[in-house]
Amino acid sequence: LSRNFDGRRPRGDDRHGQLHALDLSTALHVGDGRPGDLADRRGVPVVRHGGFTAGILPTGYPQRMDAEGSRNWTGYFTQLPLEQRLVLRAIDADGVSFDLFDTLVTRPFLDPAGARRYLADVVAEQFGVLDFEALRERAESIARHKLARDPTLHEVYDELVIDGRTHGPNLDALREIELAVEQRSLRPRAAVLAGATRLAATGKQVFGLSDMYLGAADLARVLPPEVLAPLASIVVSCERGRRKDEVDSWSDLAASRGLAH
Repeated sequence: LSRNFDGRRPRGDDRHGQLHALDLSTALHVGDGRPGDLADRRGVPVVRHGGFTAGILPTGYPQRMDAEGSRNWTGYFTQLPLEQRLVLRAIDADGVSFDLFDTLVTRPFLDPAGARRYLADVVAEQFGVLDFEALRERAESIARHKLARDPTLHEVYDELVIDGRTHGPNLDALREIELAVEQRSLRPRAAVLAGATRLAATGKQVFGLSDMYLGAADLARVLPPEVLAPLASIVVSCERGRRKDEVDSWSDLAASRGLAH
């Protein structure tokens, strides 16, 4: 931590007003957030004996001097491991929600489109359907329009048309392939999961949250067991009928979990 010590003395009738910096600055580097020994034992007493006020200017040199111990608390918390930061941020909470995808788990793709393209490659190899990505996207759009909400995976496949057929022996198999691909792809984020596990161990209600087409039962099949362990429940838009970005969505969610909002 780089610190700047300034000797300051009030001027005449300005004793209780603005403090004026004198040219008594020395930059010190200390790693534990405390003034160096030299400044403690020699510098500060000399400054104070001369009638000056010794203080530490915060980063950016605003016109105030902070008391010892009150300058670095933000840095302390931002430098903590993510697991500890999650626990501290939720210290007053009765319930804590975690986004599932890209928070508790990740896929080995840059974006969701990459996951869909990989699924399409698997389907093309196993079933010979060459345009599955476009067909699957069209089916999801139709289902969302009909239902006026996020559809479930089963509702998406109800709209899927392959070779002119809306139903057939391959649709159930295709749906199972999609779930299997998800299960193979998902990896837990260790630091976030550790925080969720610690929060659950303290008795807080921890639940997973997602805006997507996989319902709670499907997610229970594809999520890694260690991710499921701390979750009291899973809340998904395709079953709840509301997305996270809707007005009053969070207050409604809190009420449904028996939590004060």
